[in-house]
Amino acid sequence: MHNTRKHMQLLCGIISMLLLAPGCGNRLQEKGEACLALGDFENSIVFFQKALKKNPESFPVRYGLARAFLQQCISMELEGNAAPGHWHHAMRQFEYALRLDATDSVRLSLAFARYRFAGALAQAGDSLRALEVCIDGAKENPRNREILNYAGILSYRLGFIRHARDFFIQSTVADSSDPSAFFNLGLVQWHEGEILSARESWLKTLKLNPEDPKVIRWLTRADLALRKGTNNASDR
Repeated sequence: MHNTRKHMQLLCGIISMLLLAPGCGNRLQEKGEACLALGDFENSIVFFQKALKKNPESFPVRYGLARAFLQQCISMELEGNAAPGHWHHAMRQFEYALRLDATDSVRLSLAFARYRFAGALAQAGDSLRALEVCIDGAKENPRNREILNYAGILSYRLGFIRHARDFFIQSTVADSSDPSAFFNLGLVQWHEGEILSARESWLKTLKLNPEDPKVIRWLTRADLALRKGTNNASDR
């Protein structure tokens, strides 16, 4: 793997030299794109940053830099080396790119980077800041089910039950085919003692994902509680 990476960097260096030939457009940008295509994200970032100094308002350059940071994060995550700060860099670059050109591709990439940044923060023990990142994402894209669902999960973990319910409901509205939002909404309803409502949410989950054993387990518990005439989850 180490030799392969060196080989890719060498190829990128050769292409970069070729791009110095007369007649090239934005040579730094093209070298950034070449390195990005070869998986040499470190050098790609360097070239895009240099190009950005020459033209700070260039959307293609800014978007290229954002994509390079994002791909670097994904690569580092696969190796177990990605930290919240890396995802934050990628997210910020997409935010800058969005100000220059609010295309759907930028919005989708920004939502993905923000979601992964929040996940990295939560994994590092900063769930409150992760929730703030999700809330910002929900404001930017109120129909992003992943952000909404994760905001609900974080709210639930932090004890903000009412907010968790609201986020899960918004998530089911954003995508009624997503079983996780209905399942999580059922957990909140169960926690609040709303056994019948929880059962209805889990029935919707089961319809969308019939093979999920944990949904069947919770439905069984709800049915048992209802047969006992219990309308609270105190025995959960």
